[in-house]
Amino acid sequence: MASYRYTRDFHQDDNAAPGARQPMTSKQKRQNFWFYYKWHVIGILVVIAVIVFTVMDLAGRVEPDYTIGVITFEASTTDMFESLQEPFASFGEDLNGDGAVVVDVAQYDLASEDPQVIMATTARLMGDFQTNQSIFFLTDNVEKAQNQLGAFAYKDGSVPAEGEDVDYSRMGIAWKDCPALTALELGNAISMTGETDLPMQELMSDFSIVQRMTPDKLEKDEELAAYWNAGKAFYEKVTQGAA
Repeated sequence: MASYRYTRDFHQDDNAAPGARQPMTSKQKRQNFWFYYKWHVIGILVVIAVIVFTVMDLAGRVEPDYTIGVITFEASTTDMFESLQEPFASFGEDLNGDGAVVVDVAQYDLASEDPQVIMATTARLMGDFQTNQSIFFLTDNVEKAQNQLGAFAYKDGSVPAEGEDVDYSRMGIAWKDCPALTALELGNAISMTGETDLPMQELMSDFSIVQRMTPDKLEKDEELAAYWNAGKAFYEKVTQGAA
């Protein structure tokens, strides 16, 4: 039986045959539609809202010219490395022609004791390698990074021979040995406790710059080759004059 809510505005036509269904008014049609399809409409509106906000977010996001990866094995804050983006831009060029040099810093924190966090971070890092996102990496432990990932090259661009022990004296250039980096004005960083401002240069003195292995598909992908060559030029500027 129809609810009183939907029949209270319904009036029997005196000329209608007994038992004949009377046409609903516009108001009754709207009420009936909303009763049966309310959650469908709400669901569609939510989906549309998500799409709109996603498009707006992507539209407002600046496409970086370069990405640098940071692999950490000691606890650190994300803000600490985001502060490197602007200083690093001084070494780059406007590759995408948008009128600005933008360097993105992608942090991969492997210091967590939570296995699920480590798995998620490692998956992101593998995605970085698969898409050839980062042009080179900063890390606070070259040996751990190479042992876990096996993805880095020596300073001269060659790679460790298969089956041979890695010569870590040939892998990675210390931040403190790069005049171009130690000359950067980086300001201070907030400690993990959030209480102390520490000189960013002091914190970065424990890091090294490591090259990643040359991607296998470099010769077959012109766009990747152009990005890779631009990244090599960036790396050479950063490490110029290194001891």
